[in-house]
This record gives sequence, structure tokens and C-alpha cells, in this order.
Amino acid sequence: MENTHTADHVILSAAPASEAAAVAEVRRAAAGAEVVRRLEPGTLLVAVTDPMQTLLPAWQHAPPIWVRHVHPVHAVAPLLGGEPGLSRLEDVARPLAARLDADLPFSVQSRLVGAGPWPLARFDINQRLAALLQTLTGAPLDVRAPAQVLSLTATAERAYLGISPVGLNLSTWSGGQMRFAREEGEQISRSEFKLLEALDVFKLELPTRGAALDLGAAPGGWTRILRLRGLDVVALDPADLDGRLLNMPGVRHVRGLVQNFDPGAQRFVVITNDLRMDALASVQVMTRAAAWLQGGGLGFITLKLPEQHAEILVARALRGLEAAYRVLGARQLFHNRQEVTVALTGKR
Repeated sequence: MENTHTADHVILSAAPASEAAAVAEVRRAAAGAEVVRRLEPGTLLVAVTDPMQTLLPAWQHAPPIWVRHVHPVHAVAPLLGGEPGLSRLEDVARPLAARLDADLPFSVQSRLVGAGPWPLARFDINQRLAALLQTLTGAPLDVRAPAQVLSLTATAERAYLGISPVGLNLSTWSGGQMRFAREEGEQISRSEFKLLEALDVFKLELPTRGAALDLGAAPGGWTRILRLRGLDVVALDPADLDGRLLNMPGVRHVRGLVQNFDPGAQRFVVITNDLRMDALASVQVMTRAAAWLQGGGLGFITLKLPEQHAEILVARALRGLEAAYRVLGARQLFHNRQEVTVALTGKR
């Protein structure tokens, strides 16, 4: 199987447990979309008519919650090993160069899925195809902030290639799998990555002054991020915070339950909620907290979800949040587990 054509298929990436919800989002945006093949759990080849004219406009208006990444398939080729394999990929990618805008930065992102072993390494694929496209188009290479991407998703036998703007892809990371470097001796918890990813995905910046309220703060990962950005943090949790936060200036640990908390006259520029409780109960907490948020302030909540009926629960949760906030975005992030992160701003 080898071809080069106008895209009528996409590679869709989602959390394995959310495949069905992600496919439903694609079908709502593009009637008639059908799953052709599962490359691995959470990575699907989907038939979609003209994704640039269906998915891209629909998702600019209403970004999906469950789809993490998507890229068109303009070419399919066997994945071979060694120099013959790299040369074959160059031959397949060469006609696609015309799809690149020479004035915009690009990157090449390859992803190896399914059961290996794979005959080629990601680094070698990226290096060869990036050099080819630069030579053919003169477009600047920018792996950190590309405006357009040559995406390659490969099983051990076959490679699927496509070029698209990052607006269609939904993420500048291959498969939506955003990676952060661990800070040895500094990072308190894995949950820090959830907040960092949310800021990137929703294109938001934390204020650098004012007070933040971290609901369900322990052990303190989100508190640390908020403080590093310059905010004074009220960390609310009956449990202990990590010892590294105990004497950190600008951090005040309030040991108690959120249901009993009253900030008095204090107001916050950011309120975060990573409470380990039922999603709808957590929404009730966040709705009450809306009165504590300064006008134009930001809120973040993670909705903890059951294995069944997650879509229905998220829809109910968003309706509840919309009564008190303006919803800026909702997405099942790569660093989420069985949860969805929602970004908010105050209505007042």
C-alpha cells in the first residue's frame, strides 16, 4: 500500500479509554467519518472527507475535549530499514513539499506506534525529512514553535505522512504527547505537568502578582508552580504539604476542608482545583469559589471521571461551571489520567 493524494484520512490520537468519545467528536465535525484501522489503543486511522474544510473550521469554533491530536494522511508507504528505508520516505515526502508555506516555520514529527521493533528510529526520520523539506522549500525549521508540521505516524510495517497547520493538529507535540523535563530535587508531584500543559494547550499565562488559592493543594505541586510564577499562594488542604513548601515565602498552608473555608474579604487572581472528589461535587466547590475570584481572574479544575458515561458527566459539569464562569477550554490532556481539565475565567 503506497500512495500520495489529497487527504481523505486522518490519524487520530486520544486516551485509549476515550477512543469512542474522540471518534464521536470527529463525526460531529465531519459527517460520515469512519474508523478504518486501530494502529494501537488510542491511535486510529479514520476516513474523513477533506479534513481541512471540515475538522479545522469546526474545531476553531468548538475545540474538541477528547481528541488530543490529529493529522491528515497525504501519503502512505511501507516502512523499511536502513538507508533504503530513509530514501523511500524521502521519495514519498518530496511531492508533499508543495504543501508547505515557505514563509512559515515548520517541524517534522514522527511517532512510532503499535508493537515494534521498528526498522527506523524517530531521530533519523526527523533529521532526514527536515533536511529534505528545508532544501526543497527554504522554510525555516522550528521544532519548538512550528506553524506547520510534517507528521509521520508509523507502525512496524507502514508509515502515514501528512502536512498540516498546527491548528488542525490541535497540538504542537506529536500525538499530543507533551513532554516536560523533570526538575531533579525540585518537582513535588507529577500533577505539576497537568497545570503546565493546561497553560500551553489553552494558550494562557498566569498573572505574575496577586494571590492564588489552591484547593486540595497537598502535596503541593500546583502550589509550587503558582509560587514560582510570582503569586502568593493560599494552599488549602487538611493533609500535609511537601516539606520544601513549609518555609517558602509567599505560601500559606490553611489546614482544613474546602467546605469550611471562608477567605473573608480576600480575593484571588487565580483559583485552582485538583480535588480528589466526584466531578459534580468538585464543580459545586468551584461554583462557590467564583465569588472569591477577581474580575478577569483565571480558574482551573480537573474533573475526576468514572469509567462509564464520562461524556455525559463532563457535559453536566460544564453546564454547572458555565453558570458561574466563562469556560475558556476543556480538554483531556496528555498528563490527565481519567479526568478532564477545564480552564475558566470569572464572569464579573
